[in-house]
Amino acid sequence: MATKVTELYGSESFARVDGMHIVDKHNVKFATGSGTLPKGTAVARNTVNDNWVQWVNNGTNGTGTIRGFAAEDITLDATDNVYGYVMFKGEVNFSDIVIAGGTEAQLKVALLEGDPNLRENNIIVTGLEGAY
Repeated sequence: MATKVTELYGSESFARVDGMHIVDKHNVKFATGSGTLPKGTAVARNTVNDNWVQWVNNGTNGTGTIRGFAAEDITLDATDNVYGYVMFKGEVNFSDIVIAGGTEAQLKVALLEGDPNLRENNIIVTGLEGAY
């Protein structure tokens, strides 16, 4: 559950849930927006304002580099930032990653060729074959 800045939050779970094995997660600030980022959505950090956003293929200011995955459904707010948990270390199966922000082929390229790549950041993506 995403929380607003003024709300109390805090829960941790490091068990395998829905194809994700979360070893480390952080509560981070998401940019204002609309809709919900489902659990398993690839996310990036905007380097201009330090807000987290959904990954976007060929995005600028860091939004094109996958840094983690939503560890829960995160409902965005059009008028205020919300906080939500992002998996920073662990394992996720490719079939459990939400394809958004680009095509499946673009997502595969981003996962395999990201800089820095996810494996260097201690995120293992299973079920992903070859270089695209």
